[in-house]
Amino acid sequence: MTTDSLVVTHSLPLRGADARKLTAILSAKPGIRSILTGEDGRNAAITYDLLLLSLSDIETAVDAAGAKEPLGMLKKVRLGWTKFTEQNVRDRMLAPIRDCCNRPPAGR
Repeated sequence: MTTDSLVVTHSLPLRGADARKLTAILSAKPGIRSILTGEDGRNAAITYDLLLLSLSDIETAVDAAGAKEPLGMLKKVRLGWTKFTEQNVRDRMLAPIRDCCNRPPAGR
């Protein structure tokens, strides 16, 4: 098991969410490193520690900031894949380290 941080950045559509409200909500969460909103206010690049937050937590904050429009099918698939990948990485980072492959064969 490791306790190092694992910093990731994802760009998310804001779907009508208030960027200032989103920044205030996310700034209160542990693990947020930076929040950069686009000039047009339609998306945000969010950098966070994967061991403290997940993309689902970020999505909840986007919805709390007033997101209204549903995502298209392709964006939903991409978001689902990203969540799956994040969970895989988190599980590997938190798994106990085993040295089973470093043992020499018996009898040598």
